[in-house]
Amino acid sequence: MTGIHYLGPDVVWPYSNLVARNSVHSLSLVTSGYSGQICGIFVNGGTTSFQNNMVRLGLDANGNSVTGGYAISGIGESVGTDEFSGNSVYVGGSGVASNQNTFAFQSWVSVNARYYRDNILVNARSNASGSGKNYAVRYGTIDATLRSEYNDLYVSGVGGMLGGTGSGSQSIDYPTLAAWRTGTNRDFADISADPLFVNAGGSAPAGDLHINTAIYPVSPVTNAGVDADLDDDFDGEPRGTAPDIGADEYLNYTLAASAGPNGAINPAGILLVNGGTDFTFTIAPAHCYMVADVLVDGNSIGPVPSHAFTDIQGNHTIAASFAPAQFTLTTSAVGGGTLTIVPDLSLYPCSTSVEITAHDGTGWQFQQWAGDAGGNTNPLTVVMDSHINITAIFADIAPPVVEVTSPNGGEAWDVDTNQTITWTATDNAGVTAVDLDYSMDGGATFPFVITTGEVNAGSYPWVVPDTPSAMARVRVTGHDAAGHAAADVGDADFEIHGGESAVAEALLGEHNLLGVYPNPSPGVVDVAFRAAASGFVRLSVYDVAGRLVRTLVAGRVAGGLRSQVWDGRDANGMPVPTGVYLVLLDGGPATRAVKRLTIAR
Repeated sequence: MTGIHYLGPDVVWPYSNLVARNSVHSLSLVTSGYSGQICGIFVNGGTTSFQNNMVRLGLDANGNSVTGGYAISGIGESVGTDEFSGNSVYVGGSGVASNQNTFAFQSWVSVNARYYRDNILVNARSNASGSGKNYAVRYGTIDATLRSEYNDLYVSGVGGMLGGTGSGSQSIDYPTLAAWRTGTNRDFADISADPLFVNAGGSAPAGDLHINTAIYPVSPVTNAGVDADLDDDFDGEPRGTAPDIGADEYLNYTLAASAGPNGAINPAGILLVNGGTDFTFTIAPAHCYMVADVLVDGNSIGPVPSHAFTDIQGNHTIAASFAPAQFTLTTSAVGGGTLTIVPDLSLYPCSTSVEITAHDGTGWQFQQWAGDAGGNTNPLTVVMDSHINITAIFADIAPPVVEVTSPNGGEAWDVDTNQTITWTATDNAGVTAVDLDYSMDGGATFPFVITTGEVNAGSYPWVVPDTPSAMARVRVTGHDAAGHAAADVGDADFEIHGGESAVAEALLGEHNLLGVYPNPSPGVVDVAFRAAASGFVRLSVYDVAGRLVRTLVAGRVAGGLRSQVWDGRDANGMPVPTGVYLVLLDGGPATRAVKRLTIAR
């Protein structure tokens, strides 16, 4: 099987015929015989120049290895007066069982002028068994009419042999480039290196013998050729004055990268890159130094840490310079506290030692460092070898301060009237909410909720509930964001009057100041009294010997009718015995009366 079989006419030298820019690939046989042969380009006559051709064999259209033991020649020259320049040949495949030889390039011509230059000849075929050899190149005869130079001769598989000459019993093998040069007295400008094809082993659509421009360092075939009168390459791109070996010509440009003392640029030196590609340099100062400036093509772009050349279409230079480093220290505090910094500078020379001390504000306590430092060591020492940002975190440790201002003792508020509870509440970080509740037992317990989660406005409108008591107190609890809480209770009891007027009026009539009912009583007594005006009133129970048994009311009340229940118990909470008792009302000259009461148990 042959891709191109050429029998061009023999016409006037030099190389009047041209075979160029052909791509031959993925030729495959299906036979079990070992007599099969595959050849990409077979030359059988003519005076011809073969230029910029790409040939890939040993793999089928799916990129799978052709493992049959076939004789393979990428380019085979049987007869002719020919020149081969700027061609790329790859023979691949693995797991081959073969006694047949394969060649990237093979020539049987022993006479006539022939010129082989700037060709990539790669044989990467690898045997699993058999005596077959895989050559990069084989020439039939070495004589004065043969010129061979600036080729890339490379083998990499099992059974690989760089070169050979002669045939039959006269054949000689040369395993290395050095042996080839010595044995043939040719190819002193040749190289033997992986050309870095884009994808030599891919499937038919993806297989590619162009040079991979994405790899750094670039392919060794770059600028390694000799002027072979080739104006362009496989793709029609112009050849350089120092052309690349093979069918693909880079559009090469140089990037000259350098760095001054106390830093580095990576990569550095003279770099060869393909036109149209991108390339990035990184600039790294040494310890205690910083980038002072970067010059690109002689123009400053500032102290940048990196620079990217994009879509390169020419030669460029990049040079980095460095200066002693100076760094900034940025500090802040979260919560109530302050910092002292010694020394306190706007810029610190590298390796300067700085002491940072956190000071607690009122109601606050230092907790830890954050940012470029951690832990809670105080003072903190930092060494300025970079820009540093440090935050001190202070915790709120103080509860709010709360004071109830109304009702604060002595008030007499009637049920269902509109009253205003007032207070003050402060906190080092702010009061977030207040709760209000009240007691009917002088502050012993607070089972009655007025409101929760109120804004700290300092006042709250309250419709007095129907829970009469002479021992009422309001409590205000303040909360802060740190979860602290504190409460205050009115300084003394106030009264909640409810349903008293009807009871008192029924007991007293229009003119009496004091009345009791029932009388005699088995224990519990309703005591009604009339206050001429708002003021202080004392309502007490005495025995007939004049001893005080119980004080029922002692405080300021509003003027008008009032009612108070006596449960028949003394000041210690014990039931009083059967007998006669006196109930005394004393609220000034206009509010003074006494009633006789019998307790009959």
